[in-house]
Amino acid sequence: SKNWLGLIGGILAILGVVAAPITSGDTALRSGRLIIADALHFEQKPIKNRLAISIPIFIIVALLLWFNMANQKGFDNIWGYFGWANQTLAVFSLWAVTVYLKRAKKGYYWLITCLPAIFMTCVCTTYILVAPEGFQLNYAFSLTVGIVASIVCAVAFLMYRSSFLKKNA
Repeated sequence: SKNWLGLIGGILAILGVVAAPITSGDTALRSGRLIIADALHFEQKPIKNRLAISIPIFIIVALLLWFNMANQKGFDNIWGYFGWANQTLAVFSLWAVTVYLKRAKKGYYWLITCLPAIFMTCVCTTYILVAPEGFQLNYAFSLTVGIVASIVCAVAFLMYRSSFLKKNA
């Protein structure tokens, strides 16, 4: 990047490659700590309570980093799981926003969130079943399960939708 963009471009590339992942990791670890604390109803004001949750998280992260360095394909494995988890989070978010938009009586939820949620449910389910870091199942079988999972989620949403419409009629 320094040859292409000069000194400023090189600095920006370093910031993008180093600073962005560090801030993302910081945000992920803080979010993880807060989620765990909330689930356990663990007050986070005292530093000892923060450490009680943070230290096990740091140990898990250290083990993942060690695995990444010790195993030649460690990064590929971790990155594959991260990518799948990130897309699966998007699936849950799409379904949650679809329900929210339906409750808010917004007519455009089908196109904006429901169809993408159905599609991404199929993609994420199929991927984890067929991927090398997943279950490594046959592609045709995995795709069939992904399609069935999407249909089940769509039918569940339609059932929710019809019960919602009856309640509010």
